[in-house]
Amino acid sequence: MRGRHPAQQAYLDAQGEVERLGRVVDEAARPLNAQVEAGEISEDTWAQARDDLDEQLGLLAATRRRDEARRALIDWGLAQVRTLWPTYGRLFPGHSLATLEALFARPEAQRRLVSIILKLQDWA
Repeated sequence: MRGRHPAQQAYLDAQGEVERLGRVVDEAARPLNAQVEAGEISEDTWAQARDDLDEQLGLLAATRRRDEARRALIDWGLAQVRTLWPTYGRLFPGHSLATLEALFARPEAQRRLVSIILKLQDWA
């Protein structure tokens, strides 16, 4: 069995970095959380400080990279579907390639498609 496609690995790496930096930001924000809970700072001040931490510690940049990697993963997954449809489309009566393409284009469906696309093998 072949390894992951580069688009799959890039997404997994980017998602892992977002999760890691999220934990770093959460740890760095503990004093802020205590201050807002004690009423020492306002919710607005707390929110701005959290936003600043996200930027300073690289979480926002990592999230942008993850989103770009997700887009590339979705594009690769759709290319796989287009490649396989002529052979296997008959197994999905009542559906068309256009239906699947429309599904891949829907932002609300894309997050759910990621877990499926991560399981695909590279057939191209």
